[in-house]
Amino acid sequence: MDQRERRRKALEARRREEKRRRRKQRRLLIFTFALLAAILIGAAAGVIWMRHLYSRVKTDVAESLGITAESMAVSSVESAEAAVPASAAAPVSSLPAAESVRTAESAAAAEKESASENDSEKNSLIVCIDPGHQSEAMTDSEPIGPGASDTKMKVTGGATGVSTGNTEYQINLEIGLKLREELEARGYTVVMTRTENDVELSNVDRAEIATDANADIFIRLHCDGASSADASGVHCLGPAEDNPYLDADVIEKSNLLCDYLRDEQVAVTEQDSRNNTQTNTMTGINWATMPVAIVEMGFLSNAEEDQFLATEEGQNQITQGLANGVDAYFADILGVEEESSETDSESDETEDVE
Repeated sequence: MDQRERRRKALEARRREEKRRRRKQRRLLIFTFALLAAILIGAAAGVIWMRHLYSRVKTDVAESLGITAESMAVSSVESAEAAVPASAAAPVSSLPAAESVRTAESAAAAEKESASENDSEKNSLIVCIDPGHQSEAMTDSEPIGPGASDTKMKVTGGATGVSTGNTEYQINLEIGLKLREELEARGYTVVMTRTENDVELSNVDRAEIATDANADIFIRLHCDGASSADASGVHCLGPAEDNPYLDADVIEKSNLLCDYLRDEQVAVTEQDSRNNTQTNTMTGINWATMPVAIVEMGFLSNAEEDQFLATEEGQNQITQGLANGVDAYFADILGVEEESSETDSESDETEDVE
């Protein structure tokens, strides 16, 4: 009897415990549902508030622009209807569809505005291109820099292709004109020191043309020549760090420009990359008032490179590379300025490029 009573009491105790556990589960479940309901209600209220705020802002903007709310609504619906293909029979009347159209239109407008600003910025940048040499050398002398007592020949005759017989002044002009066309297509303003070979322009004259044009950069196109027929590749000449005629900022940016022009040309043409040269002996550099670089686009004393410089394909590749170098330079300068890396001169007894 005592044993059965103990079992009965134990069973009742388990039943009471089970009831308490179930009540706790129900309370927890009710609390969870209440919490979720509160979150959903809050989210719905937030959406309603945001849509109300959007409507208020749209109305304020419309009023400030003198546009009625009705005309904006009609424009939005018409834009949404225009975005639906003709094969779709369902009418466009829901707010999400109209908002999607407005979002797409805003994104397109922002992209167009960004492109317009970029083009406008490039249009304000002036590049002066100087195709080196001319049909006749100018043998009299001129100072190598402002106030300098040292003088140099005004313009030398330039190199001649060992294989093609092409003159350097003609190659420089052909590539210079192509580069002008490419840079203008990219949005730059371009000034040429010459567009024909029969001119009389000293190196001082050429630098002054760039200055008078308020050029942002001065690119001087040349071809190289060396006593060794094996010499080949691309390199640039810029001012040395102790150049007495240019300020430190122009010197630094000139050598940065040299790096970009050489590197980008080589990236396209796959010519050899030679070390850039820093010198204080180039008249056209010393008289410049903006970042300046002499680009030696290849060696006319090298038969293979001479032929490459003479071809349409070769000239187009050089043009693309140099234009890429201009883009890269301005992207760097207009963004975060970096110090130009120092380069050592690499000599193959090259001719005086000016």
